[in-house]
Amino acid sequence: MHCSRRSYCDRYAIYHTFFMVMCAIILRRNSKTKGRGDSVIN
Repeated sequence: MHCSRRSYCDRYAIYHTFFMVMCAIILRRNSKTKGRGDSVIN
């Protein structure tokens, strides 16, 4: 997938990766505290 605005695409990719990492960390913390992390659907 080619983008004309490379800076915008790179920024979007970084934000997307950061968001996914944060979601994974939050889901892990919730699964440790509540024990229902597996029931959460992405």
